[in-house]
Amino acid sequence: SLMDALYGREEVENKNASLNNTIFRLRKQLMSVGIPGDKSIIIKGGVCRWNPEILTEVDALKFKELLEQAKTVEDRAKRMGILLEACRLYSGEFLPNMLGEDWAAVKNVEYQKRYAASLEAVCRWLMEEKRYEEILQLSTTAAEIYPLENWALWQIDSLIAMSRYREAMSIYEKTTRLFFDELGLSPSQEMLKRSRIM
Repeated sequence: SLMDALYGREEVENKNASLNNTIFRLRKQLMSVGIPGDKSIIIKGGVCRWNPEILTEVDALKFKELLEQAKTVEDRAKRMGILLEACRLYSGEFLPNMLGEDWAAVKNVEYQKRYAASLEAVCRWLMEEKRYEEILQLSTTAAEIYPLENWALWQIDSLIAMSRYREAMSIYEKTTRLFFDELGLSPSQEMLKRSRIM
């Protein structure tokens, strides 16, 4: 399964040798950042796994855990706090170098959708709480990760709420130019509405 995930679409003569070489290189990379590479990956009985004695935190797993935890919390403020932590943890595409592989592409889409839904909910809540600077920070990060999504609307709304109209207009102009240059699209009704407000 591991060989298929790593080399499934490639023409590799000896997948076993390639996997062993990949593990060797991975161990060297781990040692270069202070993780005991020789002890971190265990191969036993044909199974390759991470040594559970070496504590690690995987951002994608932590992100998913936080989203699942938020589902169980009834108090809205606490739930939003957990979602806020998850949104701050999110840093972009899941395994971008592996997106050609079906399993990685599926996970990437899943995480992206969950991030977008969580961030929308968090921004709405933060707007109600008048925490405009946090909205600006979160939506700016989201716009950097996904520039062709509508995160600029949250940036503009937070800046308008803080009476920072010049900055809001700058984001408006930059975003409308990007959408026109990349997609040939004119400003949306939502963007035009913000332009009139500014």
